[in-house]
Amino acid sequence: MLRKLMCKLNLGHHWHVESTDDGSRYRRCTRCGKYDSDSDAGGHGAIMDLGGGG
Repeated sequence: MLRKLMCKLNLGHHWHVESTDDGSRYRRCTRCGKYDSDSDAGGHGAIMDLGGGG
């Protein structure tokens, strides 16, 4: 129940990287289904680089 509340308050999403048919990547919460709009103002939060430094 606390996890659902955290999602509703936008404080505790559990983001998962997914990809579209054209290969673009975006993040979606596995708990509530919300798309991450913070990564990109275009809507589904496209992710350009997931590399960890280099």
